[in-house]
Amino acid sequence: MDNDDRKNEAAHKTSLGDLERVVKVRKYQHCEAEYSQLAKEPNTMPEVRDRYLRIAQYYRELADTEPASTRAAKQDNSQTPAS
Repeated sequence: MDNDDRKNEAAHKTSLGDLERVVKVRKYQHCEAEYSQLAKEPNTMPEVRDRYLRIAQYYRELADTEPASTRAAKQDNSQTPAS
């Protein structure tokens, strides 16, 4: 395998950090769905419903910010000059 083949192969591999980020995002999305569902329960008091919705929003924001760091890391790797 020559040098170009190795570079091409390395560019198509997913790093462990990327996989960990995907797992985190899925966990955050699952937690958001759980709290949103709890807020929709018919016997939930309004104060508790508001708290559940705020917690769900928090998890949504965590999930939204996590992929941004993944995109930035991929951009940094693709902008590295080839020698």
